[in-house]
Amino acid sequence: MYRSKTIFTSIFFLFITCSFSNDFIRLKKNITSKLNTTDLINFNDNLLVGTDGGAYIYDYNLNQSMDLNEDLRSFGVSTFSICPSSYLWVGSSVSGKLLIVDNDFNLYSYIEYPQFDRVHDIDFSNNYAFAIVTNNQEYMIAQYNIENMLNPYYVNLYSSFPLTFNKMNDIQVNGEMVYIATSSGLLTANLNDVMSFSANWNVSYEFEDIAVIRKYGERFIIVYDNNIIDIETNDVFVIDELSKIKNIYTAENYNEIIVVQNESLYIYNFLTQTLSSIDLPDNIDDDITSYLQIDNKLFCGIENRGLLFNQASLNEWYNYIPNTIYKNQFDALALNKYNDLIGVVNHKDDTGQSGGFIYRNPLSGIDNNNSINNFYSYNGFYINNFPLSTGEFKVSILNYWSGDNSVKSAVVDNQNRLYFSNSGTYPPAWLGHYENVAYNYLFELSEETAYGGVLEIEINLSNNSFDISSVYNLANNILGGNNGIFNSSWTNGFMTINQIVKDPHENIWIVNPFSERNNYPIAMKILNGWYHVQYDDNDGYIPQEMAIDKYNNLWIAYKFSETMDNSSVYSSGGVKMVELNNIYNQNDDQWHSSWLDDLKGTNVWSITFSNDEYGNQILWVMTDLGIIGYIVNITYTQSGNIVTEFVQIDDGYYFQGLSYQEGCKLRTDNDNNVWVTTKLDGLRIIRNNGQLLGGNMSTVDVEEIGILSNNIFDVVFDNYGYVYIATDMGISILETSFNKKTSLNNLSVSPNPFIIGEDNQIIVSNVPYDSKVKIMNLSGYVVKEFDMSESGGKYLNWAGRSDEGYTLSSGVYLLSVFNPDYGTGVTKLAVINK
Repeated sequence: MYRSKTIFTSIFFLFITCSFSNDFIRLKKNITSKLNTTDLINFNDNLLVGTDGGAYIYDYNLNQSMDLNEDLRSFGVSTFSICPSSYLWVGSSVSGKLLIVDNDFNLYSYIEYPQFDRVHDIDFSNNYAFAIVTNNQEYMIAQYNIENMLNPYYVNLYSSFPLTFNKMNDIQVNGEMVYIATSSGLLTANLNDVMSFSANWNVSYEFEDIAVIRKYGERFIIVYDNNIIDIETNDVFVIDELSKIKNIYTAENYNEIIVVQNESLYIYNFLTQTLSSIDLPDNIDDDITSYLQIDNKLFCGIENRGLLFNQASLNEWYNYIPNTIYKNQFDALALNKYNDLIGVVNHKDDTGQSGGFIYRNPLSGIDNNNSINNFYSYNGFYINNFPLSTGEFKVSILNYWSGDNSVKSAVVDNQNRLYFSNSGTYPPAWLGHYENVAYNYLFELSEETAYGGVLEIEINLSNNSFDISSVYNLANNILGGNNGIFNSSWTNGFMTINQIVKDPHENIWIVNPFSERNNYPIAMKILNGWYHVQYDDNDGYIPQEMAIDKYNNLWIAYKFSETMDNSSVYSSGGVKMVELNNIYNQNDDQWHSSWLDDLKGTNVWSITFSNDEYGNQILWVMTDLGIIGYIVNITYTQSGNIVTEFVQIDDGYYFQGLSYQEGCKLRTDNDNNVWVTTKLDGLRIIRNNGQLLGGNMSTVDVEEIGILSNNIFDVVFDNYGYVYIATDMGISILETSFNKKTSLNNLSVSPNPFIIGEDNQIIVSNVPYDSKVKIMNLSGYVVKEFDMSESGGKYLNWAGRSDEGYTLSSGVYLLSVFNPDYGTGVTKLAVINK
């Protein structure tokens, strides 16, 4: 048996090696936020919760959520609706796509043509589905044929109406009639007429903002302001206690309806024409987005606050939020040495919550309630009123003041300290600015609040908690800020931080534009001391990014700008190089500002270095026009003078015609490929030899790969070929063949010993992602095999059973890792069967 298994394994490895391309890219997983509930529905006796980051089933008996399959898990949900044949239609909050799901929540059909920005609402006749959609902020009605549910298809798009409106609020099909509630009146048409013609639509209740249309028992109701109107009987019910009704929902008693007014909930009785309030918890002051009653339980979807539900009576409410990151957009990502994922974001004041998260084992197929922990900035929490920990949701408040600019980068060192750019802050001396903001938003400052351009955060992996260990700013002369050079009236020391880099020696480098007060464009933390690179002239005040070559020379990319009054050049653009002779002495730096003259006067948004297979060092430069690659040959004369030759790889630009701007990045993966991020067009890849991948593989976007969005904020890489992409719609993880070339001589296995019944996962580190793992007894018999490419990289889910299904006995086993590129490595694994 052992011999035949070995022969089969060898043949299998040969087949794998021969049948797959050396280069591949595929979507592994999406990570999205399920904090903002958008819709609720009772489908197949399950409470289905829709959010901007996907859907989940909520088990109200166990008070926990259950994940759905990948089709629904990260599909941003705007609306649920059940069609006449009992399939669930799901409209997207982030695209014009429609999912059709069967009773077991499996994807039954999928409609993505034509492409819209959002689906708002769906209703059905016997043969058609009608959806309110928007594209470029224009509201339209899309029609789909559903006569054959195996092949539903797009029929028509209606955008011509005899009415000018800003918004479509609701759609309802009743018999042969379709009704559309708009912000300027009610539109009605007969399904048998040609609805493409504006003249075939009727207008009623003109100039009224019709919020809702409902078919409710024998009633057909519309709502505007505080009026409820039965349009078949013309009965009008005015609720004097309310100024405007946001939505209505059915109640168990057809003589009553549930009325929503933003964050308040009421019951209205048609017979008595009385309104009674449903008391909600005092801390719930966010909008109610949806409502549902199942038996005697009430459920409310709450904006940015998950699910509110009532178990026993109307006075006992509970708040539930699943284990989730708290929002979809994060500006910067980082990985620690354990490949835990960290994300950070800044938003100005009330435009969105500022903070971050840590996601333990993001590739693992098993997420527990402690796998994600979030944090908010002090001002972000008090301004935006996001929830604290509740249900499975974990969050804390870190006492720092978040800046006005986006977080350009974040890194984690080997001591698990997170450094991120808190760009757009004033120095602590400008406390009056922070007092004014706090006063305007009705909260008080804390004496413990940290004000700085760079935060250093300790991450405690035992409980995923965060603590501020240091803050760096103008007060401690580590960073610089405005001092009247760009604009003579700007002398407040406002700090801007563009990039933070961790070099192979664990030194931290900070790119600090507009550093006028002390003229330091670059700050470096070496061990526990801070040092600086000083400007060589007065025309390089806006460094964008930096890169270090293999000789430890510093290369800096600049944005071009004149002073605000256009009187002189403030930042000359292009690329400059600095020889850091004694890194502790800022006065002996040798600047080279005249190289690459063709880039002078241009915006260089990003730079990075890569190495080709021959050891050539390539400098990659992102400009407004595209990407340029230069082979850089550096030699030194006997006297120590530097001689540099630049050889442009291609006469033209890579990916010319895409939109490049501040915030777009060049990043080198662990196989020396260069990844290009954009704000509109996804990512592009340049192979380590300067060539593009075959076919469309050099393009990573929504259409080609299925990432969440083409608006990219950051990209980071682990050693095993996984690529983490931050978009405005969430984080997409790719599995690629671009892993770091590693040896299998230093395997690391945890936990060791493995205790059956207590442990359910083996972590195998320092291993390429596409390896095969075997557990053998000391006689060499293989008892268990794993394919790491199917298990999320280094995480192997295991209950201590063999491939034949029996539980292993206590003892010492051999764990062998095979990779077709790097050979075999073996280590010992102790197993304890209590």
